Amino acid sequence: MRNLLCLPCRHPLSTVVVLAALGLPAFFGGRYLWADHHLRLAERALDGLDLAGAEAHLRRCLRIWPADGRVHVLLAQIARRTQNYEEAEHELEICAQIGVRTEQAELERLLLRVQRGDLGGTDYDLYQRSEPDSPESMLILEALAQGYLSTFHIHGAMRCLERMLERQPDNTRALFLKGQVMENTNRFGEAMNAYRRILALDPENFEARLSLGDVLLLKNQPQDALEHFEYLAQRQPDDPTVRWGLACSRNRAGLHDQARPLLDALVRAYPDKPRILAERGKLALDDGQLAEAEAWLRESVRLSPHDSQVMYALYLCLERRGSKSEAQHYYQRMEELDRDQKRLLDMIKEAVVKKRAPELRCQIGRLSLRLGMTSQGLRWLEGALLEDPQYLPALEALADYYEKSGQPEVAARYRRRATDLKPGG
Repeated sequence: MRNLLCLPCRHPLSTVVVLAALGLPAFFGGRYLWADHHLRLAERALDGLDLAGAEAHLRRCLRIWPADGRVHVLLAQIARRTQNYEEAEHELEICAQIGVRTEQAELERLLLRVQRGDLGGTDYDLYQRSEPDSPESMLILEALAQGYLSTFHIHGAMRCLERMLERQPDNTRALFLKGQVMENTNRFGEAMNAYRRILALDPENFEARLSLGDVLLLKNQPQDALEHFEYLAQRQPDDPTVRWGLACSRNRAGLHDQARPLLDALVRAYPDKPRILAERGKLALDDGQLAEAEAWLRESVRLSPHDSQVMYALYLCLERRGSKSEAQHYYQRMEELDRDQKRLLDMIKEAVVKKRAPELRCQIGRLSLRLGMTSQGLRWLEGALLEDPQYLPALEALADYYEKSGQPEVAARYRRRATDLKPGG
């Protein structure tokens, strides 16, 4: 190389050709090494459960390798694990378009379906496949746990999480999902323990700190919640969930002057969110601004007519304004909702200790839908069908719901399945 560069410049064009011949491979080789370096960093970040960091490295890889199957499969995995299911489907579609048919890509397609609750009889085989202690087995257990959780099959979810934590006691993904399971079964003390364990291992874990703050608010510990939301607000001040948690914790801790501007900004940004309107109404009620409180609380009740706590706040407001008769109406409605919600909670406690109870799951689903808990109700009904795919009341309940919600094609699928089960169907 040194000799070539020292040659007399008798043939300038030849020199350019030689330099190009030498430089282009080095250029492209350097780009390959740069992309490969970021792929290795992404894999290392995934091993450390840093999904955001892994995604950032993979996006850099795409600048050099836009059609690399390994990169798109890993991006699909990250999107699935963060419950960004549309993005996961998009990445897997890219894999199909560029002809990626690897075992890892096929596994991701299966895990995406399973994690969304469509277990389809594959859960047993997948659980058996998770027995070897390998990275694949942990991905399978994590997806299965989320799939079971999405259909409220608590036994299955906990079996998967316990296996994960036996192998990796400090696995923050497993600990977070355990916290979610505990929340779904109203075991809030155990949920908080799981989230605190995560923060001891990873103080910057956004999901765990946000969830811990939410549970502390739910358990009426606003001062403790405030500590976590202040911490989050310093790092992600524009995140709407952080702003909402900060406003609520300040309001409920009695820091009304600090909560008011936050809530006012949230109301302007999200005028159709009943929880935000209700919180602003409660603050106005505490301030003695009864007309403003009534307006916000009425709108919240209109948008969310099954929230007994908001109903109670509106009852108090109307009492103070002298509207005794109307106040009593809302008080009675609040008592009805409280009775239904207590019944629902009792049924859920019964269902989570039973390994198989399609009838009870169907009843929970129907009551949840009646109480406006749409997502939860649908998940319970699908859980009933997971236990018994031919359970007629669950099929009919799902067909009724989708017909009323203007989704006739979905309704028709459940209606056909129900009709086929009836005598002469």
